[in-house]
Amino acid sequence: MTVSLIIFALCMLLMAATLYAILIHPQLRARRWPTAPGKVLSAKVKSRWISDSVDSSGNSSSGWYFRANIVYEYFIDGKRYQGNKHGLSAGWMGSEKAAGEIVAQFPKGSTVHVHCNPSDPRHAMLAPRIDRMASLATLVSFALFLLILSIAFT
Repeated sequence: MTVSLIIFALCMLLMAATLYAILIHPQLRARRWPTAPGKVLSAKVKSRWISDSVDSSGNSSSGWYFRANIVYEYFIDGKRYQGNKHGLSAGWMGSEKAAGEIVAQFPKGSTVHVHCNPSDPRHAMLAPRIDRMASLATLVSFALFLLILSIAFT
């Protein structure tokens, strides 16, 4: 039983580390990137029908999905770059309202601060932020690791 608990605890630690490495660390790093002035060229909500998706419960998740599509330009050392990444969680979402709220933050023609990777200015984003759900999932995974480990050794 103790070995099983330790293996499960290590799985929780691995999950926490993976979530951190994929979802949190890149945002923290991007927050420290230098910023360059930029201008929003277009800001629209894009929609797409996604079908044949079935979740683990067997429920179909087919339907319309939405994403904020924000295109901006910025200049580094006199060279023009163009980007469309506003944050890490810039994928398709089930809420048109949520995508619209992101678009409303960056209206066409507005001046923005673009966070640019100093090693490669082609990699940039407007609003590096840490997703609350990613943070919560990471913390819960780590807390479960500690809890299970303490149970295994008592």
